[in-house]
Amino acid sequence: MLDITTNNHNRFFKYRCEVPQAVLEWYSWLNEDDSFDGWICYKGHWSHLSDYMSTDRIPGWDGYVNDCMSCGTLIKISDDMETYRIGYFVSVSA
Repeated sequence: MLDITTNNHNRFFKYRCEVPQAVLEWYSWLNEDDSFDGWICYKGHWSHLSDYMSTDRIPGWDGYVNDCMSCGTLIKISDDMETYRIGYFVSVSA
């Protein structure tokens, strides 16, 4: 069972020109086309859409990235792929 926290607000993906240079250097493995857009800043932490693993096991969400064994960040991408909704999950015992 997952406890999911979200404010259900849709946010626009960020473009490469909005991302701090240090973050772009960290993601140097992304080629220029892949790093053009798809950037996310959540709680002051930058990530890229390529960090998220797709899932169909969590209803209403498209992908996730784990912070540890039992918690992480969820993402739901809009149908037009311009915006996303983000949430934080924690696995809880039943």
